[in-house]
Amino acid sequence: KEQYGDCHVKKCYPGESALSDWVKAQRRVYRLGRMKAQRKAKLESIEFEWDFNTNRVELQWHHLFRRLQRYKEHNGNCLVSQKYAKDKLLAAWVHNQRDAYESGSLTAERRDLLESMDFSWHVDRKMNEWDEMFRRLQRYKELHGHCAVPLTYAQDKKLGAWVQTQRCDFEMNKIKDEKEERLNSVGFVWDVDLEDNTSYNSMAEQRWDDMFHRLQRYKQEYGDCLVPMLYAEDRSLGDWVKTQRRVYKDNRMKAERKERLESIGFVWNVDKKTLSHTSKADQKWDEMFHRLSRYKQQYGDCLVPHTYVHDRLLGLWVHTQRSMYKLKNMTSDKEERLNSIGFEWNANENVDDSSSTSVSEMKWNEMFSRLEYYKEQYGDCLVKNSNAGDKSLCEWVKTQRRAYKSDKMKTERQKRLESIGFEWNTDGNSTPSSSDSDQKWNGMFNLLLRYKYLYGHFLVPKNDANYEGLAEWIKNQREANKARRIRVNREKKLNSIGFIWNSKETISEWDVMFDRLQRYKQTYGDCLVPKNYVRDRALGAWVREQRNAQKSKTLVTGRRLCLQSLDFVWNVDGNVLKWNEMARCLYHYKESNRNCLVPTGYAEHKALGEWVKLQRKTYKSGKLKGDRQRHLESIGFVWNVSSRKS
Repeated sequence: KEQYGDCHVKKCYPGESALSDWVKAQRRVYRLGRMKAQRKAKLESIEFEWDFNTNRVELQWHHLFRRLQRYKEHNGNCLVSQKYAKDKLLAAWVHNQRDAYESGSLTAERRDLLESMDFSWHVDRKMNEWDEMFRRLQRYKELHGHCAVPLTYAQDKKLGAWVQTQRCDFEMNKIKDEKEERLNSVGFVWDVDLEDNTSYNSMAEQRWDDMFHRLQRYKQEYGDCLVPMLYAEDRSLGDWVKTQRRVYKDNRMKAERKERLESIGFVWNVDKKTLSHTSKADQKWDEMFHRLSRYKQQYGDCLVPHTYVHDRLLGLWVHTQRSMYKLKNMTSDKEERLNSIGFEWNANENVDDSSSTSVSEMKWNEMFSRLEYYKEQYGDCLVKNSNAGDKSLCEWVKTQRRAYKSDKMKTERQKRLESIGFEWNTDGNSTPSSSDSDQKWNGMFNLLLRYKYLYGHFLVPKNDANYEGLAEWIKNQREANKARRIRVNREKKLNSIGFIWNSKETISEWDVMFDRLQRYKQTYGDCLVPKNYVRDRALGAWVREQRNAQKSKTLVTGRRLCLQSLDFVWNVDGNVLKWNEMARCLYHYKESNRNCLVPTGYAEHKALGEWVKLQRKTYKSGKLKGDRQRHLESIGFVWNVSSRKS
């Protein structure tokens, strides 16, 4: 009542849906004549209304008026844009109030309430749009701590252009004093990068080079430069490729850039059917096809298990393609693309027409993918009943060892298991046929295979603690190949994973680490890499180096803009990092256990159990920050454990 001025609590009342139910219960008890006189008097003392349905239109108006009050508290005015995305209903309501005022249908009471908040009846449309952009700049500053929005800011391209327009207006003395004062109030920088003596042309050149390298990586992975316009893994790359074709057609392409693009097989004129993707369904299909292509590169076939642990959506999609084909609903171009990578349309048929054999193969592939997932979680293939609660996987692993010892193991399966470091003798003894040299080489090969799987290339940083010695080992393989000293079987193994023998790197070590940071953000939603991030210690150290370089003003402008495009936070609170690190531990717990119900005395990570308990306590006291609450809820965090158990 103190906050909103009445007792008309609705379900959407922030954080208190239970209060809405309680209010309804009081009205119901009153109507049944069972309300205690003392309670009735207390409720009426705060002007509680018993008949909620007397005037719903009036209540709705006051509810939106309160939303406008909150808007003003946050933004300092009532100039809600008609395109205000956060509350479209409020934007429409504000517009309707102005229409009602102009037509004379707005009541005096409502007019007085609105004017008490300095509500403007006549708004300049351009000024209204300027205010909306100013608010977006304020939000940008809250996130990044400054107003130096890059011209190519990926999250809000319109904001980058608007900021540049303000600077141009200022230089030409076209900006109004009121606007200049408001921009100065948020620390707006009128002259950008003068101390670096780096022009916008130079920044644009660095940005172009960065996008070109990203296109090279795309070419390495997919074999062409036909990036879809809405390429899900790198949307800005699709836009950039489209821009290069448009610039070329307008005869505005620099000769040097044209040569570089053509050197990697860039196609200037592309059939619209190839890239248009007029529907979201086509875009999604293309994305899933690329994921299937990667699966084929790794495993040698398209027999994705229906419950493929690493990519459950891919398993479902492959099943759907077969169903579409059987129902004759598959378009010819999609059928051709799938055939080009050796897609098996009837998963229950094999070369010898033995359906039971193929079903057995699919089951084996499914268990193998679960073993890979186990290896990622625990670092080895020594599955025990006590680990991960997957008894069927434990039994399957035992079966593989029995098949190997009785010489019933297929050669292909043996190679796949050994490629992930599978040990045939669990007592730790080496196999008779393997020398120490071969074991060491295979160990490094498996490490390289894991790196390629995670990052998609072979550019391993020299000082990467997670892959110690791998960069030097790669160098030795290239030298041995150049001197024709490499063994044939080893060369074949490296060729099978697309190893690049030419040691000339196409991207710098900084680009490699930036790529890993992008992947980190895709997984966790931010760039707050913990100092001792176990899964990639080199990344944690590299992120700290970037912050130190920014503080000492030695970070190149182009690199700074790349980091800012990921919403990189330069000044980080230690408590924030600690909270995020625990949130990541909870994320990994959820991956392994499929829930967030961490026991208080959790043996593997005692601090995590206590931390989870603290989050629930903080939430119940109403002190948990909104962004933290949303983050936890996004991974399926349960606030009331007792109700879940019941």
